[in-house]
Amino acid sequence: MLESIDRIVALADKVGLVIVEVAGQSGVPMIACARRLLPDGADQVALDDWCAPSLAERIQSDGRLTVVVWDEATGSGYHLWGACVECRRVPTADSGRLLRIRIEQVVPFGGERGAMAEDGLTWSVSA
Repeated sequence: MLESIDRIVALADKVGLVIVEVAGQSGVPMIACARRLLPDGADQVALDDWCAPSLAERIQSDGRLTVVVWDEATGSGYHLWGACVECRRVPTADSGRLLRIRIEQVVPFGGERGAMAEDGLTWSVSA
């Protein structure tokens, strides 16, 4: 599974943008952008550089979130569904914050092959 996460992280590095969506207590979505996605174990990723400081407050209310890595040039990417494992201040991180995410499901999208990526990457992780 780590190899699959590595492919997603490599795409995030290539495009330089990760989109994070969190629903708050009222169900209103909040979208934030991050510059990079970091591998963090077999079924986890981490963000340490995002643009919306209030994301940390919103995530505490529910813990559920969605991460999208999308290559505009090819129209393909990955949709990661998961939960916040940890959100804390880290003085060494670029933004001063670290968000660790347990990935529960990855859905590839885009391209002419519909919802199935060329490499057949579709997997789920049970909690």
